[in-house]
Amino acid sequence: MLVGFLLSGWSVQVSGLPEGDARSRALELQPLPKADAPATLDDGTLQKLQGAAEAGHDWAQFRLALRHAEGEGVSRDSRMAAYWFRRAAAQEYAAAEYALGVMHAFGEGVPRDAVLAVHWFRLSAEQGYPLAQHDLGLMHYKGMGVVKDDAKAVRWWRKAAEQGHAPAQSKLGAMYIRGTGVPRDPVEAYAWISIAATRWDGLATDTLNMIDEVLTLSERERARQLASEYRRAYGPSPVSR
Repeated sequence: MLVGFLLSGWSVQVSGLPEGDARSRALELQPLPKADAPATLDDGTLQKLQGAAEAGHDWAQFRLALRHAEGEGVSRDSRMAAYWFRRAAAQEYAAAEYALGVMHAFGEGVPRDAVLAVHWFRLSAEQGYPLAQHDLGLMHYKGMGVVKDDAKAVRWWRKAAEQGHAPAQSKLGAMYIRGTGVPRDPVEAYAWISIAATRWDGLATDTLNMIDEVLTLSERERARQLASEYRRAYGPSPVSR
């Protein structure tokens, strides 16, 4: 189901090629943040949320959309989820714009349309939403809904990476390893992947060790100094609207 895909994580190779189920292999989108739902989902809470959403409150529209996507306290209904995501997105609610991009990417509740997915990802990404920046970079990298452009993929991954988004940091490092979309630079690669390795999966650590083996002594010293600087500047930060 859509919500299981949106709200759960999966391993991603540092090379940028995703692992996991068929859907994540097809398009490695990031999970949506879970709304700050109350501890209980009683009828009164849902009625208040519905009322706030109908009154035009974007946060309520987004949370109600997630409820419909998850089937929490209401019937699971991807079309209704898309409806409320769209209502919130019309008010430039970045998380809802991102959600619509995900739904169009997979055709959940809306037509499957990579061009529209890119459209919504871009609107969200331009507001600084790191998940959308990551996925917009992915669309450029894969040439889905846009002309393939490695330099643009790097640009969006860098924006997300500088907000502490570990998957984007790992991908940015991978691009520096290969010299794809940027000049090849193992020192930069080491610095970015080292940040991801501190709080992401073990594969980033394995890649870091491989890079370390090919660096000269002076490069290794520079790489570790740069990694320390990046860790202070671009450490993890909570995803917000």
